[in-house]
Amino acid sequence: MKTARFVVCLAVSVFLTLALVSPVAAEVEPPEVIADLAPGESMTVEKTVQTPEIPPLPDIYFMSDTTGSMGPVIEQVGDNADEILAAIAEEDPTAQFGVGNYKDFPYDPYAFQNQLGITDDTGVVSAALQSWAAGGGADGPEGQFYALTNIATDPDIGWREGATRIVVWFGDAPAHDPVPAAATGLGYDITEDTVTQALVDAGIRVVAISTPTGYYEDALDDDPLDAGGDYAAAYGIEEDGTPGQASRIVAATGGVHLTEVSPEEVVDAILEGLTNLPVTVTPVCEGCDYLEVTFDPSSQTVISGETAIFVETITVSPDAPQCQTVECTVYFYIDDNPEPIAEQYISIHVEDITPPEVWCVESVNPHGKNIPPAGSSTMPGPKGGKNEDGFYQLCATDNCTPQEDIAIYVGLVEIAPETGDLIPVWVPGWDPDNPQVPPTIVFHHGDVIKVTEAPGAAPSCKKIGSTNGQAGAVRYHITVPTELDIVAVDASDNMAFVLDACLVPPPPK
Repeated sequence: MKTARFVVCLAVSVFLTLALVSPVAAEVEPPEVIADLAPGESMTVEKTVQTPEIPPLPDIYFMSDTTGSMGPVIEQVGDNADEILAAIAEEDPTAQFGVGNYKDFPYDPYAFQNQLGITDDTGVVSAALQSWAAGGGADGPEGQFYALTNIATDPDIGWREGATRIVVWFGDAPAHDPVPAAATGLGYDITEDTVTQALVDAGIRVVAISTPTGYYEDALDDDPLDAGGDYAAAYGIEEDGTPGQASRIVAATGGVHLTEVSPEEVVDAILEGLTNLPVTVTPVCEGCDYLEVTFDPSSQTVISGETAIFVETITVSPDAPQCQTVECTVYFYIDDNPEPIAEQYISIHVEDITPPEVWCVESVNPHGKNIPPAGSSTMPGPKGGKNEDGFYQLCATDNCTPQEDIAIYVGLVEIAPETGDLIPVWVPGWDPDNPQVPPTIVFHHGDVIKVTEAPGAAPSCKKIGSTNGQAGAVRYHITVPTELDIVAVDASDNMAFVLDACLVPPPPK
């Protein structure tokens, strides 16, 4: 069991009136994930969530045995009531409280008294705790099963919707089992099974504090058949039950049982119990279009105040919009509390993986020589789709990169048969000694070139300097020994190419 994270200083007297405010935020690391991923790509992130010391939005109902032997215990609680409430408020200012006490049937004035339903008025809570007075009890076992049943089922308790419901239960003796209907008027016998089910159904966690004060060494877990008999005599029933009642109830409700607590230790035990409750942390994703976010494990149970650790996997949908940012929020919840204790922001820029398109179209002869007119010899024309003038306009488009930013290269290339990689043979402006450096001669969408096919000739690229007519619209005259190849590269370095493009017939024409 974890040691208590805070201890009440008995010399300090602090009074705090608690208001209902937003739950204390927990820490999640990293609080945001910002990354670049391609469609269909995944990444993993280790995610840690620091849980609060006390489960969020706690409704804490203090319930004590106030029969004759409990005097030293309830005196300690009453004397330090303000300090207990202040220490809890320091950890979670949303906490609210209720107070009740139990005695027994059939001789005490009551078996259970609900002194105060759940409230944020710590002044009246403190006064109720200080009002506890020891007396009565008769035989050994007491009537706590009746008290717990009322706490679980009576609407006057006033549990808040969505709150973490906690009963802090002090006692030095086991419970009568069963508590007969003749004593309670409920119409059924209360047993350990019925009270446990009522607590579970109400979502109540039990912090049991066993305070041996004399006869029962195991206090709340002792044998209920030892030193009993009042119910058998008064109601004519056979008394039942087995040792370990509190431990079993605590286990069933997700609580904690502190044993062998002396009166002097009871104040610290309250705080230790409240900060040792198991809590289940569950991540929930919202607004995650085009993202799949999963966690391993899908939820995790830790002791309050400890860290839950997840491996988060973020996967981009194959149809995610490329070049755009998709977002998602992950909320972390504790148990059934409707408000998250923490949240994480995910922002993924979807990378561009789509190559551009590149092609060339016949262009006009800038000098007006129509031998034949450009555009008249496309397939299935008389020249077999070749432009005898050799004037071509380079064109490219891309899903993300603007046309004017797409780089177009011309020249001669080969395809590596093993890998399918593009291997430059000759590209204007390309230095074979520095193959990783892009060519210095770059074309763009709309540029016009003149292509000449000269078998056996060395490839060349000459800038056209004529300014006659529209000659300035043609950037370069490209001479190649075979058909020209064109390559386009977008801003994300996606590449497309067309081999044997911009067809022209070799001379003689």
